[in-house]
Amino acid sequence: MKKYIFENNTSITTILCKEIIDLFDREKYKNIGTTLGGINKKIKDTTDFNIPKDETSQWFKIEKFLYKELNKNLEEYIKTINSQNYQPDKNDDVDGTIFKNQTLMVYSFMIQKYERKKGKYTYHNDFAIDKSNRKFRVITFIWYLNTIEEGGETEFWDDHIIKPIAGKLVLFPASWTFQHRGRMPISDDKYIITGWFYI
Repeated sequence: MKKYIFENNTSITTILCKEIIDLFDREKYKNIGTTLGGINKKIKDTTDFNIPKDETSQWFKIEKFLYKELNKNLEEYIKTINSQNYQPDKNDDVDGTIFKNQTLMVYSFMIQKYERKKGKYTYHNDFAIDKSNRKFRVITFIWYLNTIEEGGETEFWDDHIIKPIAGKLVLFPASWTFQHRGRMPISDDKYIITGWFYI
């Protein structure tokens, strides 16, 4: 599983991370974290905020940067996966390269806050179908906005654990084989930006 998980430890600067956290904390219109099944704090206990798509918003420059940075890392992720895992046979009639000539879309960026000694997200996978647009999730992304000394890790079923480090970006398949959870942060509140690529 680990070979399909991409990590960039220096995707965004700690200065930008702090700016995003400060903006989030000042936002009035945050929501209780929900899943596809609705609100259930036994499953997911977070405070969420979707970055608005508004050119006049204070978020506009940040959103624009995130799209650019995310797509740059996506390109590297797909290139790495294909080069490491796909060994074409010269007799193959079909090119098995993943996501070749396909457009992947990101609808939004969600900021989530996990309160220390309270926030969590139990084991789940991120697969979902957007019926209205006839698309489905294929890749999950997570940016960690602050470093957590104790707790707050992203843990996968195969015991692969990712420690939250400010500025780190993680990409992985949004499928049932990548069950994961957000452990409760102990030392500090945890802030992330998350979302999905759709195809």
